[in-house]
Amino acid sequence: MTEYERMRAGRIYDCMDAGLGAAQRESHRLCEAYNALGADDGEKKQALLQELFPGQDFGLYRTLEAPIFLDNAREIRTSERTSTPTSTSASSP
Repeated sequence: MTEYERMRAGRIYDCMDAGLGAAQRESHRLCEAYNALGADDGEKKQALLQELFPGQDFGLYRTLEAPIFLDNAREIRTSERTSTPTSTSASSP
């Protein structure tokens, strides 16, 4: 069982695991890129949201106002017509 699987199962896990750290760094990198974009960069923002939230449709009605800070976006699900206020921060288990 991987540390990620242990975490998801609510079991004790090694939070210093290299795989968990890599996933967190990737989320941080994508958030930094998203936060650096301007108001007119809609297509680039949508592309980054697709990377942050794989498999979720971010169409026209799902937006995140920068800055965003996500430790592990693959654990976060959004609903239809999601919109967040400025300075959004979310974390997973």
